[in-house]
Amino acid sequence: MLITLFAWLYISFSCEIWGSLIIHLLNKIGDKQQVKSINFSLTCFLGLSAITVVASFLSLFMPLGGLSFQLILLLLTIAFLFFKPSRAFFARLKKPFGGLHFSLVFLFISYLIMLLIMSTWTINHPDTLSYHAQTIQWIEKYRAVPGLANLHMRYGLQNLWFVACAVFNFKFINLDGLTFINSTILVWYFIFILQKINENISSGNKRLNAFLWLALAAISISGYTQVRLTATSASSDFVATICVWTVFFLFLDRSEHGKRNIDWILITVLSFFAITLKLSVLPIILAALYATYKLFQKRQIRSLTISCLIAILIITPYFARNIISSGYVLFPSPHPNIANVDWKVDKEKTYVQRDYILAYARNPGELTRQEIKNEVAMKLSQWLPLWWKKQSLPDKISISLMVLAFIALLIKIKAVINSAEIGKTALIISIAGCIFWFAQAPDPRFGFGFIIGLPAVIAAILLLPAIKNNEFFTRRILIAFNLVFAVTLAVYDCYRLKNFFSPQQIVQPLGIEKIPFNTTQYNGIDIRVPEANEPCGDIQAPCTYDLKSFIPRGDKITDGFKEH
Repeated sequence: MLITLFAWLYISFSCEIWGSLIIHLLNKIGDKQQVKSINFSLTCFLGLSAITVVASFLSLFMPLGGLSFQLILLLLTIAFLFFKPSRAFFARLKKPFGGLHFSLVFLFISYLIMLLIMSTWTINHPDTLSYHAQTIQWIEKYRAVPGLANLHMRYGLQNLWFVACAVFNFKFINLDGLTFINSTILVWYFIFILQKINENISSGNKRLNAFLWLALAAISISGYTQVRLTATSASSDFVATICVWTVFFLFLDRSEHGKRNIDWILITVLSFFAITLKLSVLPIILAALYATYKLFQKRQIRSLTISCLIAILIITPYFARNIISSGYVLFPSPHPNIANVDWKVDKEKTYVQRDYILAYARNPGELTRQEIKNEVAMKLSQWLPLWWKKQSLPDKISISLMVLAFIALLIKIKAVINSAEIGKTALIISIAGCIFWFAQAPDPRFGFGFIIGLPAVIAAILLLPAIKNNEFFTRRILIAFNLVFAVTLAVYDCYRLKNFFSPQQIVQPLGIEKIPFNTTQYNGIDIRVPEANEPCGDIQAPCTYDLKSFIPRGDKITDGFKEH
């Protein structure tokens, strides 16, 4: 826990410094309304996106887990400290906690204890053991290696979050904590929510806002596949969700007239960054297109140019890593099929992997090819009842809120039509996202950005403007809700301490559970194969499940692999 706390501070320091400098540079573009600073959490997230993109470019040519890259990152961060906007990190860190109500302090402490206990426990999530840890290890140890997907299909799922995990895994000092960056993101996320609650808790006209922010925090923690999954695995699902929610927040935080150039640029940046974290949030690109349109409409050519260039910079290493690992730009989609390389994964296998994601989202479990085909071919009336039955109670509540929000939209369609253009645009994006999620992979964890985004947008354009006096949500009631939530988390902390805690965690994380394996040579390359029915976990790469599916392209690991 002590090392994890230090990691949170170091990662926040690095990302906030980078984020502050980026905001300063964006202001230099020529925004008439200069922005001195942006919310601490948003600044950190922006800095993380910059570090991740820079690291993604470098990862094409060098490993990221050694001392060399860490020195590059540290030296750049120190160099940025000489710029005035990057100084006084601790003063900016202190700002979100200024005047924080005691009930929120209690809530924050309970939340931090939960994160520390969960993120330092043994990592045993199936996806992380199956391919997350291996993918991160490849980025740590080698430059981008051609044909990784031929070793195991899921090694081809090269989102940029694995790059961020490799950067902040600290393997170069023999630490075994895969979730440092995941838990840091969760700290930023909760700081942001606490700020919003604290800002609105004393305002009679905004107490409903405070309650809604508190409800968002409760939903995020109660459902396993959001905060708790992120803290205990290397999953990028909820990180992409936070990115999507941030885009919606930037859309609705100010009126269209009050939007600054930097707001439109940030919407574009975060939209593209979200897509590189998880392809399931692809409809958020509509927000970037709208932001581009608004800059063009305002004749802000310099801001528009910078926005487009940043978007290209973000997406380029993502496309490159996909092509190098699988031969496809948007793996596991075989389209567009533009790369002619000898390590390209078989097209039919790529279709099977794509269909597996849809089939798994409808009916979780290990599925054979025939079962995948049967699941995909099912009619809505056949798979929907079983799918609904398998959802957890918190997920059912979230999905029900989405459905109720859509019904409210139909009932109040005239009010929606008469609402501001920016609100209607956010509504269209959220609906498009919900449809895309339900059609492509209806596992709630892939779609929370839109499942909860839709009710949030409806509340912003219909509910909040209609309720002027929130007499029910008195200050005392909100404080009571905060305390109940804090006590509930504290009780859960005690449960975790009793059942999932080892004294070793006090100092450092327990890391990934150890997996038994065998080693064999293939063309002079040592290949690790886990024992029957075991995942690769953190076994030294290269690790595979099937030696018959590939052949090395040369006598070195970095030469890559192609289909047998």
